Amino acid sequence: MALKLRKWIWASIPSLALILSSCSALVASVELKSLSELQNLADRNTELTKNKRTLITTLRESYGLNPKGTLNLLFEGWRYTLLSQRILERWQTEVGRFAKSFGNGSNQNSVQPNATLKGLKLSERSTTEIQLLAEQAITVSKQEVKEFTYKVESNKQFEATVKIKADLKIDPTKAMSHIENIFKDDETKKKDAQNSLTMSMGQNEALEATFTYSPATQGIFGRASFDRFTSNIKLNTKLRIQVSSTSDLMKKLLENSLTSSLKDQSFDNEGVNLFPYTLFALL
Repeated sequence: MALKLRKWIWASIPSLALILSSCSALVASVELKSLSELQNLADRNTELTKNKRTLITTLRESYGLNPKGTLNLLFEGWRYTLLSQRILERWQTEVGRFAKSFGNGSNQNSVQPNATLKGLKLSERSTTEIQLLAEQAITVSKQEVKEFTYKVESNKQFEATVKIKADLKIDPTKAMSHIENIFKDDETKKKDAQNSLTMSMGQNEALEATFTYSPATQGIFGRASFDRFTSNIKLNTKLRIQVSSTSDLMKKLLENSLTSSLKDQSFDNEGVNLFPYTLFALL
């Protein structure tokens, strides 16, 4: 019996070696410098889109060979998904693809950046009255990425700028009391804002938001940023949000003393998970 077992073990070794060799081939070190190179690789090896850990491992190994090229690839995937694939406009019509990339139960708030209440970080940079106005009376009916530019010099020197145009719907009835409180210290401005609100009568209000990402003061991007177990490729950034509008009511809101800080604010150590955009670009 022992002799048969030894023979079986020795006979199995070549097969086992073949399996291990195949697994190693899936995560073999490949130097990648562009999204098109990764897309071509994914066409030849479907395991990259079937197994998130395999894809992250491949990207991590590529980063070890070419840090600048791989980081550039990740930014390219981010831009491709937001600008070319118009994910903020199409996430509800690309349900399967979106869920596989961003996770079940995800929505437009899972996309960075976006011009929703959460995406504009209003809860972190505005008064309670502004938050209530946004939550109770304003809805984002449409978002469109108008521009996405980036430049990567190294993991310590990069910048990405994303410009989003959003159409907002304001409920005049729900908004009126909040307008009164926001402009309570200036009767003239309050009446002007109320008149603008009445004139809009449910029409779309345009909002332009510019998001600029640069390196954070802490958490330098590196191989440790590629986490296979959480499906996360974390980029720590300093985020600057600038908001403007051509709509009469929105301009009045942004020029108010309580809300003027919303026009331009910065946040350090804002994390961006670059992995979902890369995967979405491959599907």
